[in-house]
Amino acid sequence: MDYDVGIIGGGPGGYSAALRVAALGGSVVLIERERVGGVCLHRGCIPTKHVLSTCGLIEEAAKSGKRGVELEVGCVDLQRIADGSRAVVERLAKSMERLLYESGVERVRGEGGIEGEGVISVDGDTRITAGSIILATGSMPAAIPGGVVRGGSCWTSREALRLENVPGALLIVGGGAIGCEFATIYNSLGSRVTIVEAMEEILPSVDGDVGAELRKHLRRSGVNVFAGSSVVSVDAGGGAVVRTPKGERSLRVDTTLVAVGRVPVLPAFPEGMLEMEGRSIRAGDDMRTSGPSVFAVGDVTGRLLLAHVATAQGRVAADNAMGGNSRMDYSAVPSCIFTHPEVASVGMGEEEAAARGCPVRVGRADYRAIGLAHATGEVSGFAKVLCDPGSGTVLGAQIIGERATDLIAEIAAAVKLRLTASDLAGVIHAHPTYSEVIGEALEKIVWNPV
Repeated sequence: MDYDVGIIGGGPGGYSAALRVAALGGSVVLIERERVGGVCLHRGCIPTKHVLSTCGLIEEAAKSGKRGVELEVGCVDLQRIADGSRAVVERLAKSMERLLYESGVERVRGEGGIEGEGVISVDGDTRITAGSIILATGSMPAAIPGGVVRGGSCWTSREALRLENVPGALLIVGGGAIGCEFATIYNSLGSRVTIVEAMEEILPSVDGDVGAELRKHLRRSGVNVFAGSSVVSVDAGGGAVVRTPKGERSLRVDTTLVAVGRVPVLPAFPEGMLEMEGRSIRAGDDMRTSGPSVFAVGDVTGRLLLAHVATAQGRVAADNAMGGNSRMDYSAVPSCIFTHPEVASVGMGEEEAAARGCPVRVGRADYRAIGLAHATGEVSGFAKVLCDPGSGTVLGAQIIGERATDLIAEIAAAVKLRLTASDLAGVIHAHPTYSEVIGEALEKIVWNPV
């Protein structure tokens, strides 16, 4: 079998690359050992958001004084929530498979690897030749150092999504996006949740004031948070020891969820063929590796482990595999965290600017300043926008609050197009909407004296 492009891995990076090659008129084969969609569709972005939306209804019921069993959506039944999540995933997976078929993408089920230049092996026996090869093999949950969890129930995000039971006491090791989202889920379902984060604040990828704001909300909802801390041990009897800045603490734990990041899943390839960067495959902004006509996209590159980044990288790799000259631009990649309240960021933050010695102007507005927040009761949170003090060019923003993950798109476009704060402040933000918090933050920059 001979193709213009052979792709190993059917997640967002792989299937987006396949569709782009097909759109450009190339012959393409997509090799995937499971169903297309990758972690994002089957064990990540989509199922967690379905569960989070259900948990949001539970929280709303709690605010209004109803008990979970009295929810209009039905009883808080784990099986019902899990079945609903699987139904959403199945619908989207079938839609994706149909799109690939209708686009002319050939599918091969199996474990793919590079056997030699332009040669892919599948399950060690089938051989496929291709003018270019795109690696999109993704990542898997990272483990904490051996010996820390010595017994008891231990989950990764995969087990946590099965919703087979709600632990009485859940210890989450890692306070990043994954850990905080699952803290939101299981706290809503009734677990006594404790987060342990090694860095000085949860959500270390955003500014400290944003992490502190989320920590305040988590604690208010009953989640215990230890930042600047580490798990010393978890024993078979359910006892855990946590080392905090104030000394060691003992906890009772039913289940431990390890959420300390992800590591690349590497396909087989000849020794020395691809240059590595730590545990990841090194790829340039054109997604080319050191291997002849070999590209790498998505989590396997170790750049930004986000589905929308993998999608963009897949399209760049496909363009270049078909003779184009595309490059990735990482300056305006939005990051979205679906906690309650939501967190979103793009471009430069205050702490990054300070570390780089880059002067910035910051406009900040609280959700309390806008009418819709009061009308809906979602008054917590803030938005802050950063711009260059000389040119006024928008450099980035960080938002914590209702619909933050939708609002960030406006700033992502501004960063990408190099708009100024005045440009964006001149845009009429509809009333009453949450987008007005962006307008308010921009006006702080435009109208306030330096």
